[in-house]
Amino acid sequence: MGPIPGAREELDRLGRALWAQLVELIDDLTPGSDLRLLFLDEPRIVDWQQAANLT
Repeated sequence: MGPIPGAREELDRLGRALWAQLVELIDDLTPGSDLRLLFLDEPRIVDWQQAANLT
């Protein structure tokens, strides 16, 4: 199966929306926390089957 046009953009958009909700939730639960610690690079694991074998 080839690439799906617009899929990456949609995933990025949904990821940003989820990230914003996560930041809001963390801020609500732990006011004053250092949210800079949340800014990580995207996961380096490309194959989630590989990730399952790490546990």
